[in-house]
Amino acid sequence: MFGAAEVLRNDKQALARLITEEMGKPISAAEAEIEKCAWNCEFYATRAAEFLAQREVDADASKSYIRYDPLGVVFAIMPWNYPSFTPKPMSPLLRSSSHGTVSSDSGWSF
Repeated sequence: MFGAAEVLRNDKQALARLITEEMGKPISAAEAEIEKCAWNCEFYATRAAEFLAQREVDADASKSYIRYDPLGVVFAIMPWNYPSFTPKPMSPLLRSSSHGTVSSDSGWSF
């Protein structure tokens, strides 16, 4: 996740231009969005162990605890104007050893 943040920051200008061309977002807002993505990757990379740690809880049983285990693939459908903030839902998944797939909602109907 730290590597992803580094890539996002190193390519911030090119990614921001792409967001501006695709969505018409002002370049300053696009740059801020890329920075938000990098921050999100670092946030989960730094705190994942804490968030996913097993915790004992009080209960009637002799020992009760909460444990987080990957359960399978998570599929996220993002709106067309959500291109770069994809790390937001994916960062915690990838850090917890789960797998995820992201798709644009283009052409989808419910």
